[in-house]
Amino acid sequence: MQELLAARRIDGAGRYFTRTLDSGYSKSSEETNQFRDRNVALSDIVWIIHTFKPDVVITRFIPTLGGHGNHTASAILAAEAFEAASDPSKFPEQLRHTTVWRPKRLVWNVFRFQQTDAPPPTDAVKLDGGEYSAWLGTSFTEIASITSLGSNIQITSTFLNRSDALICPKTILLPLGQKDTTFDVGLSYNRPFVSSLKCTNGPSHSMCR
Repeated sequence: MQELLAARRIDGAGRYFTRTLDSGYSKSSEETNQFRDRNVALSDIVWIIHTFKPDVVITRFIPTLGGHGNHTASAILAAEAFEAASDPSKFPEQLRHTTVWRPKRLVWNVFRFQQTDAPPPTDAVKLDGGEYSAWLGTSFTEIASITSLGSNIQITSTFLNRSDALICPKTILLPLGQKDTTFDVGLSYNRPFVSSLKCTNGPSHSMCR
């Protein structure tokens, strides 16, 4: 956990953890759920959606392709939270502090581990994470490489790399009745309350570390 928090201090992103215990490696989502309160984990994810009110929720895995149980379980919970966040009957205690929210789409950031020569999915958006940003003065892949330097758990062989790094977000879930699969979410983000977020204002949540 400390390595993850250290990486976020470099790239400036927020990092939140559920209140469930880290059980280590598991072979299936069912095994993962034996070691934690599944409903607590779902509640925590819904709370983050209610609080930040994102247009897009992005997952790294999907229920049928996770690699191991924790990854698969996270993908399942993401889909369930995507639906639950707009349902006032789910976790109503949160609504004393916030409001329901319906993201516009759930997106899978398609990975191609050990398949870098494989063509990206035809129904995915293609973004170049390795492109130099004059605004940042670097590329996203370089930032990711720097944040990985302090990790002793997962070592990456790609360091300080500015090159083509295809990112392929693919829509996997839309709100009920919505058929459009284009990214019509806009580039602005006007949620002024987020900057002063205090997790302790929520229903006994202590996800901020």
